[in-house]
Amino acid sequence: LCSAKPGTRDKDAEASSGGDEKGGHADKAGIGAVRELAVSRDGRWVCSVESSGVALWKFKSRDSLRFRGWVPGLSKKVVTAIGFPPDSQSLVATLSDNTFLIFKCDTLALSEWSQEFTAYIPRSIKDHPQKIFQICFDPSLPFSMFLVTSTAIFHVDLEKGLPDNTKGSASGPARKKRIQYAADEAGGGHYPVGVGVRTKSHHRSHGDHMCNVIRRYQPLQFVGLAKNRKFVVVETPWMDVVKNLPPPVYRHKYGT
Repeated sequence: LCSAKPGTRDKDAEASSGGDEKGGHADKAGIGAVRELAVSRDGRWVCSVESSGVALWKFKSRDSLRFRGWVPGLSKKVVTAIGFPPDSQSLVATLSDNTFLIFKCDTLALSEWSQEFTAYIPRSIKDHPQKIFQICFDPSLPFSMFLVTSTAIFHVDLEKGLPDNTKGSASGPARKKRIQYAADEAGGGHYPVGVGVRTKSHHRSHGDHMCNVIRRYQPLQFVGLAKNRKFVVVETPWMDVVKNLPPPVYRHKYGT
């Protein structure tokens, strides 16, 4: 990306992204340092978080990578993670305030979900003390995503929508549902797949209608999804955490 020629971009790139989106011109794409990089599952799209903003690239052929445009509205925001859902038709970007936006790759416009529900992102995500640093997806759950922080994994089910009370209904808060977690043949708990009985006490639903929080694994460095709906988790050893803590305050014991 850093060596891509500025002239190799789609003809509609400037029109769709405004040409100069107050965060940098199309000619600046791929020149600055790349902080985050994501590739779509079908290999057609590449997204890079740069100093000038968030750039979207498209593979026209095996050897031709063309600049599609700047993702609008993100040039002055701190993007902490990016990712493509399994259908490779949209792009998800998380921000420093732990909110997320979903954009359509073809038009670089906000998706219908983000236009309607961004203001109602669960408070358990927005109020979480750690920032989201990774987004991962399960191909078998096309409308779900997993937002990863150092101490929690948020399973967001976009297909559930929102309870009536978030849309101004006077019917009162939505009733909390008990969550059923997928288990392998050995009976190990994994992540929520539907409504039913919770099989593992260390997986706790924190009451948000479309979001469940998994806190079993921490501190986290990486989360991946393997076959049969199983997590691949990389944790930081606690001894490494202790080594980075400041020295304890020395207090002289009385009488010694």
